[in-house]
Formats: sequence, C-alpha cells, structure tokens
Amino acid sequence: MNERAFERWLIWQNIKTRQRYHVGRLLHQDGTYTFTYETNGYRRKLAEAMDNDYRPHLAFPDTNKVYTSDKLFGPFARRLPDPRRPDYQTVLQNLGLSNDCTEMDVLRATGGILATDSYEFVAPTFVESKLTASKSP
Repeated sequence: MNERAFERWLIWQNIKTRQRYHVGRLLHQDGTYTFTYETNGYRRKLAEAMDNDYRPHLAFPDTNKVYTSDKLFGPFARRLPDPRRPDYQTVLQNLGLSNDCTEMDVLRATGGILATDSYEFVAPTFVESKLTASKSP
C-alpha cells in the first residue's frame, strides 16, 4: 500500500491553568493506526502534563506502550460525527469534505473536539526548523 503517513498530535488542556500539552501522537499509515504517548522531553509534553494533573486516557493506560489497530481507536472514533446521522452529508459539506473522505480527514477537519473533555487533535508542522503543533491541516 505505502500510503503517505497521516499524523495528528493529541493535545490536552489543563482546565485550571488553560495550559496546553502535547501528550500523544496518532499516526495512520499503510492501513495501521498507531497511538503513543509523547515521552520525549518535558516542556509541554506528557511528563509536564502529568505533573499538572493529567492522567492517561483510560483506554490507553500504559504511557510506554505502542498501541496499534487496523481501525481508528474507539475513543478517537467517538470524537467524530456519526455517519448514521441524517444530516451527515451536510456535516461533511460544512467541513469542506467530500463523501469519500476518511475518518482521519474528518479528524483533521474537526480536531476531534468534544464539549465533555479537554482533548484536541492538531497537525504537527515545521516552523523555523522546529516541529510544533498547528491547528491548520
């Protein structure tokens, strides 16, 4: 298959301080989804987030494990609009997506934001030779 890798960073926002932390990485490549926690570094990464009240997601309790699946992980898929919604086609149109879009396309367009928690998926981008998070596709 050898398709281009599609990556999103999982960002957690501390609801008390409003600080944002890059806690994980979701990668989709060649039909396989991979989720890992961001254990490299401290500043604005998992370790600092955990020092500031973050706890690993219940579905991904081991911060050192590489989680893999042939489908988008359930906790992340639930962050997307339900394709069974009567207005799903309208939702896609409003997001600027076509009917043949993938779940990762929808995740890119929505950020996977829910009103019930403080997670968001963002695109990693290069800025001045440093890898940083960006909200743009």
